[in-house]
Amino acid sequence: MVNLGYKVAGIDLTIPAGSASLQYSPGVLALHGGHDNPFKGTPLEKFAPKTGEIDLKGYVTWGTGAPHWDVTGTMTNRVTGGFMSSTMAYTLKDYTLTATSAYTADVYIAKADFNASFSLGYDQHARAFSLNAGLTAHVQVGTDGFNLHGDLSANVNMTIYRGNLDFRGDATLSGGVTVFGISSDMSLSAHVDNHGFRFDLPGTSTDLMVRW
Repeated sequence: MVNLGYKVAGIDLTIPAGSASLQYSPGVLALHGGHDNPFKGTPLEKFAPKTGEIDLKGYVTWGTGAPHWDVTGTMTNRVTGGFMSSTMAYTLKDYTLTATSAYTADVYIAKADFNASFSLGYDQHARAFSLNAGLTAHVQVGTDGFNLHGDLSANVNMTIYRGNLDFRGDATLSGGVTVFGISSDMSLSAHVDNHGFRFDLPGTSTDLMVRW
């Protein structure tokens, strides 16, 4: 078992690499290994596919300054029959951890795609944390003469600097139906930040706003 990690601003960032091969040269440590789920026991565990092994590869360099990390893990799963598949990738690059996950289901007349992303970074000069999370989803059901579809897009951005929290979030939900060439579509959107909440009402130029 190989564990690589460090502490930053009181937070322990550790990658359990499972069985790994290491290659060393002065100032550079390269690794290639695998682990069932390096996020086990953390909030990111839910983003990881449940079966298969994550392939880890990357390197750590150091010299006169702070060490530099660039480690990436990837995993792809496909259910028997090819109806469903999932991929997951994460990268630890210096003081930024990024994770992405994608799921696809294609069963006869129905298809669904789901994508999630997460990024947690630390600016050691400003001593500020930043968090970004995003979600997109698409669902479609269709036959000859009939098609129903829906899309969801949402993202959240947060920054913590000198004890102050700054945040912003946006979400859009759209969808429609087509029956024998006749289409009907609708969309909703919302925005929230430090100053309030705004909801865009469909079919009008009026916004519902709440300020605080």
